[in-house]
Parts: sequence; C-alpha cells; structure tokens
Amino acid sequence: MQYLLGIVVTLLCLILNLVVTSCYPTCRSDESSALLRFSNSLSIDPFASGCTSSRAKTMSWNNSIDCCQWDGITCDPLTSHVIGLDLSCSQLSGSLDSNSTLFQLHHLESLSLDNNNFSASSIPPKFGDFTHLSLLNLSESYFQGRVPKLPKLKLLDLSTYYQYLEMPDVNSIIENLTSLSYLDLRFVSINSNFPASLILDLSDNSFTGDVELSMFSMFTDLDTLILSLNSLSVSTKLNSSSMLSKLSYLGLSSCNISEFPYLGNQERLEFLYLDDNNIRGEIPKWMVNISQAIPYASLNLDLSNNSLTHGLELNGTINPSFCNLTEIIVLDLSNNTLSGEIPHCLVNSYTQLGALNLQANRLNGTIPANFSNCNSLQYLDLSDNQLEGVVPKSLSRCKSLNVLYLGNNKLEGTFPSWLDSLPQLKVLNLRYNNFHGPLFTST
Repeated sequence: MQYLLGIVVTLLCLILNLVVTSCYPTCRSDESSALLRFSNSLSIDPFASGCTSSRAKTMSWNNSIDCCQWDGITCDPLTSHVIGLDLSCSQLSGSLDSNSTLFQLHHLESLSLDNNNFSASSIPPKFGDFTHLSLLNLSESYFQGRVPKLPKLKLLDLSTYYQYLEMPDVNSIIENLTSLSYLDLRFVSINSNFPASLILDLSDNSFTGDVELSMFSMFTDLDTLILSLNSLSVSTKLNSSSMLSKLSYLGLSSCNISEFPYLGNQERLEFLYLDDNNIRGEIPKWMVNISQAIPYASLNLDLSNNSLTHGLELNGTINPSFCNLTEIIVLDLSNNTLSGEIPHCLVNSYTQLGALNLQANRLNGTIPANFSNCNSLQYLDLSDNQLEGVVPKSLSRCKSLNVLYLGNNKLEGTFPSWLDSLPQLKVLNLRYNNFHGPLFTST
C-alpha cells in the first residue's frame, strides 16, 4: 500500500510541476552517513567483478547529492528510508563483518551484492536483522559460512563456483522460508545435508540424505523442481494424486529413485527427467495414457539409464495408447532393458518429435518401415539393439534429420545410398552390422 501511495505522490508532484526536491524523498542523514562509511570500508578493484560490464557505483557517492539519488540506492517515497541497495557488479573488494555500517540500514527490502569480492568473508549473522528483506543476492560474491534465517525472503540467490556455505537445519528451512518463490544454489559446495523442503533449482550440488517428494507439496504453486545431480535418495511416493499438480518441470536425474512417481493428474507438465536412476519394471499406465491426463503443449521425457522392462509392450501386445503422446518433443528411453519390436506407431504418431533415443536396449525385429510424420525429427538413435532387416527407405521423408545412429545391430543389405537425399544429415553411424556389397553404386 505504501508503494502505491508513493507512486501517487510522485505523479501529483509531476502534474503540479512542483520543485523536484519536494517531489522526491530526502535522504536521512544517519543513513547517508552509514552508506558512506560502508563504501569507505571497501576498496575499488576493476577485477573484483566478473561481469561483462561493471562500474564502481559507490565512486559517485558524496554529500553534495542527496543519497536517495545515488547510484544503486532506492528510498521509500513516504518515509525516505533506504529500502533498496543494488551494488551488483560494482567492483567492490574487501571484507564484511557485523560491525559494518551496512547493518544500520534497518529498512532494507532488497539487497544485491552479487559479483563483487568480499574476500571469503563469513556471512555476518547481522544479516538476520534485515527483517524486511525480501530479496537477497550474494551470488559470485565470495562469501562463506552460514546462511541467515530471513522469514520474508522471496528471492535468494547464492549461486557461484567458489562459495562454501552451510544451510540452517531442515526444520528452520521449513519454518522460515515458506515465502520463498525463487532459490538459486547452483554450483554451491554446501557442507550440510540437504534442507529437504527448499524449492526450485538445487541441481549440481553436493546435497546428501533422504528426501521425500511429498515434502515439497506445501508449495501449492510450485512450477519447477530440480533435484538432479546430487547425492540424494528421493522417495517419489505422494500421499495424494493432487500433490505437485502444477509442475511444468520436474528434474530428478541421478536421484537414486527406484520407482516412478505418480504424476497422472498433472495440469501442465512439459519437462520430466528421470534418467540415471534405478527405476525397474514397466512404464506405468498413467504415463502410457499421459496425453489424456495432461493438456500440455509439448513434453520432453527422459527415462534413459534405468532398468525399464516391457515399456513398449504391455501384456505381450503393443499398446497403441503409448503412441497417443502426439505432442512429445523428446523421447529418451535409452540404456534400459526394453525388449520386443519397435511399435510402428512410434515413428509416425509424433508430429513434433525432434529426438527419439532407444539406444542400448534389447529391441529386436525390423526398423518400422512407415516413417511419415517425421518432418521435425532431427535425432534418431536405435544403436546397440538386436534390430534386423534393411534400413527403411521411408527415412528419406525425415528431411530435418541431422544425426542417425544405427550401429551395433544385425542390419543387412547394401549401403543405403538414398540417404544422400537427406539435406541436413551430418552424422551417420552404421558400424557393426551386416551390410555388404560396394560402398558406392556406379551410375
């Protein structure tokens, strides 16, 4: 409400053409002094910021100009308190401790210190005194230590290659970060176990421990959840089919998962990554019927490197409903133990299919001869199976095909010279098959 009132006040001033100094907040002297002392406690180093474009914002700060007009400063239009401090990419270098005058800015709502060099300073516990803070960005700022508890935070970015941070215990995270809508901890080397109720992208870290997928159900509007590439063991059991129903992106690669999560009531799932796990058995019926369950625009599905069986055949017969995923873009079932023949519908039902990977399974029979709706297909990998017969000439209809892997099968016949009709083909692998005859046919 104060923010809206501030806008109204500013507009009225402009309309009435009053003096500028009466239209805009006047900086409080104690906060101006605190900002200058904070600036003076740090040095300027052009190499401290890794940004493509950086500037020393604090170099322009001086008492001849109202601090509410300083570069990187935002003041409340009604109270004149400093509520925003954006010093990202400001070439700042030096240490930061609890005695810093930065912590005299008690009304801060937004603080960005990213892309500076704070010399491996421990994150001061005084950060916890910023009770109004909703945005905190310390990425690429060379901090270490314990992350403060800030219950009003909506955005927290600590991503970096070089920071060594500890998270509060699991209960503290659950109790104190329930307002969080964005969290980025990419590439952070974190010493403690995974705080099991955080949201969004936690991939590529060193999190450990057991995590239940249902713990994220408290975030009713969760759109993206990525736990991939850690050392977690994720339990995918959900207490209700309506849990996590608004996900558009679920990344659970390399999460030691042993069974499929039930996601039959998804409303808008577009990316599902379950690769590099320990999932065994059949592809579940909800996934077979996924096109009826999810009114999505497109789907990227990666189930590679598991131990799936009978995924393309159910009860010994080809289940045509598996081919009802008409809007799928990427389908990766490689490195499983799928057996049987490739369903013919699999190569002509997906009008948007850009990549199909069935590599390293136990598929037999012939390659389907009816490639038709394949104008979008750019990548096809059927290598490392037990496929027989010839390479079907209907592949020549796939004019966008860039990569074709058919190696390590039992294919036969002469070299498929008609493949030169594919204008985009750049990679062709036919090794370890039973082709014979001349490589080129004289005309």
